[in-house]
Amino acid sequence: MNVSEINIDYKNFNKFLFKFLFINVLLNFFFFYIDVDIYISLIFYSISIIISLIFFCKIYKSYIFCFFAQILTLFLLNLTYLNFILSVIINNIFLSNDFNTIIKFYFYCDLKTYFFANFYLCLFLITLNFFNSFIKLDLIKELVDKIKSQNLRVDKKKNFRLIIICLIIEFIYFFSGTLGSQVSGAFILNDKSDSATWFTHFYYFLTTFHLLLNLLYIKNKNKGFFDKAFLIFSFLSNFIFYGFFMRRMAVQFMFLAIIIYFMLTELKIKKVRFFIINVLFISLLFQFTNFLQFIRVSEVDSVGESQNLKEIVIEGKIFDYFTNNDIRKEAKDISINNISLRLLNNHELATIFFYEKYSKNKFLNGELLKNNIIKSIPQIIFPNKENYLTSDLLISSITDSPLYDTDTVDSFQSYSYIDFGFFGLIVYPALIVLMFLLFYQLMNINYLNSVSTIFILILFLPMYSIRIAEIGISDWFVLIRNIVIFILIFNFLLITNDNKAT
Repeated sequence: MNVSEINIDYKNFNKFLFKFLFINVLLNFFFFYIDVDIYISLIFYSISIIISLIFFCKIYKSYIFCFFAQILTLFLLNLTYLNFILSVIINNIFLSNDFNTIIKFYFYCDLKTYFFANFYLCLFLITLNFFNSFIKLDLIKELVDKIKSQNLRVDKKKNFRLIIICLIIEFIYFFSGTLGSQVSGAFILNDKSDSATWFTHFYYFLTTFHLLLNLLYIKNKNKGFFDKAFLIFSFLSNFIFYGFFMRRMAVQFMFLAIIIYFMLTELKIKKVRFFIINVLFISLLFQFTNFLQFIRVSEVDSVGESQNLKEIVIEGKIFDYFTNNDIRKEAKDISINNISLRLLNNHELATIFFYEKYSKNKFLNGELLKNNIIKSIPQIIFPNKENYLTSDLLISSITDSPLYDTDTVDSFQSYSYIDFGFFGLIVYPALIVLMFLLFYQLMNINYLNSVSTIFILILFLPMYSIRIAEIGISDWFVLIRNIVIFILIFNFLLITNDNKAT
C-alpha cells in the first residue's frame, strides 16, 4: 500500500457516501410524504444495500476499517434497512403477521414516522461525514502504517504462552462460578445491583485479546499437527467464552475473526470465496443462536436464573439440544418469533416522533449526554453516580411512548434528537467525530506497539460497525475509560525485543 492509494480510496469513499446519502434523504422523505406501499420501500432499501455492498467489495483494502466515519455510515444505514427488510419478511411472510399492526403495537410508531426517522438518520450521517472531513488524513495514514501486516509480529513461543495464559484465566472465571448464561446474564455477582466491576470489564478485554492472539498464531507459518489441534481447541474455547452469553456476541466474534484475519493477511475480497465463507459462518451462527435461545428459554431446558455456567455444563441438560430434534425445532421457532419482535431498529427514534404531539416537554437540553458521561466515570471516583437517572428513565420523562417504560436499544440518532431536537444534528455528529479523533490519537501513541494498536482497533471496531445500530454514547465513553485503565497491561505483555514501538 502507498500514500497515494490511501488518498484515492479515502476521497472515493467520501464521494460515494455523500451521493448515496443525498439520494437516501430524498428517498426517505418521499416515503414519509407519500403513503408508500411497504413492499415498494423494501425494494428500494434492498437496492440501496446491494449498491453499498458492490461499492464496498470494489473499494475494500486491508486498511478500510481505519476509515471510522465512513464505515459507521455504511453500517448504520444499511443495518437499519436490512433489519427493516428482515422484520417485514419474517412477520408478513413466515409468521403471517401484519407488519403495520406489529410496528404500531410492539414498536409504538407507524410506517410514516419510521420513514421520517430514517430521513433524520440520513441527515445525521451527512453532518457526521461533513465534520469528519476536518480530521487530518495524516492521522489515518499514520494508523494504517502502524498496523501494516509486517509490523504485527509476535514471537511464536510468546504467542503460545500468552494464549495459554488467556485460557487459564478464562477457565478460572468458569470454575469460580462467576460466568452466567443467557438466562442469568453474563456474570453471577454477589451484589446483583453491581452489574459491572473491574473484573467483568476485564473479561471482555481478555476474550478479545485471546481472539487476536489466535489470529496472530494462524499467521505464523510452519504449523504442525500439534499447532493445528491446539488452535482448534483455543478457537472453540475462545468462541464459547466470548459468545455464550448473548447471541449478538457470537455474531460479533465471527465478524471480528473474519475482518481481522483479512487485515492480518492482507487478503482481497474475492466474491465467490467471500460468499462461501459468509454462507458457512451464517449457517453456524444460526445454529449457535438457536442453541443460545434454547438456553435462554427456561421452560425448554429448565436452566435457572441463578445457575452459573459451570453448574449448567455439569448438569448436562443443555446438551439435549444436540440429540433431541423436537427441542431443536422448538428453539428454532422461539428464536424466529423472538427475532421478529427484536430485529427492527430506529423505531426508538420513530416512536419519539409518533408521540411528540402528546409530549409535555420537548427536549432534554443536554441532560441525557451529561448523565451518560457521569455514568461512565468509575464509581470509586464518583460514588454518587447512581443518583443520576438512566437513559430510559430520563427519556420517559419527556415522552408518553410506552417503549421507554422498559429497557430498549440505544442509538446516537435518537439521543441527538431527544437531547437537542434538530440542533442535535450538529451536536452529536460533532461529538462522535471528536471521539474518532481521540481514538486516532490514542492508537497513534508511540509507546503502544503495533499489536496493542490493533488490539484497541478490535475493541472499538464493533462499536462503529456491526453493533452501531444498538450502541449509545455511553458505550463509547465506557470503552475509552476501560482502554485507559487496561491497555498498559496488555501492551506490557506484548512487548518483545523485536516488537517495540519506535
